[in-house]
Amino acid sequence: VFVAVQAATTTMMPTTKHHGHNTGHGHHSHGTTEATEKDAFKFVYEGHTHQMLLINHHNCYIFQLSDTERTAVHTDAGLRTLELKLVNMLSTGTSTEVMVADLPKQIAHA
Repeated sequence: VFVAVQAATTTMMPTTKHHGHNTGHGHHSHGTTEATEKDAFKFVYEGHTHQMLLINHHNCYIFQLSDTERTAVHTDAGLRTLELKLVNMLSTGTSTEVMVADLPKQIAHA
């Protein structure tokens, strides 16, 4: 279960094709040039509320953790496993939009 502060959107850019120039030094094949895609996630474990935040651009997702996850978040392997799980939940979970003013102060300032 998670709460989304804002809904996430994805924009895809079209690809373009560049035509090669023959310099007489052999045949050079130039394929399609793909658009550069990048994304960034920031993860914050908030110890007072025992919740995990996933921040992506202007979106903040708040996840309730199980007791097992609250322990695992303090190890490298546990944290990486949890981060992957939460990113996957972005496309499979349900969300509710909330106002920052309605969040605990520890979450709102994280």
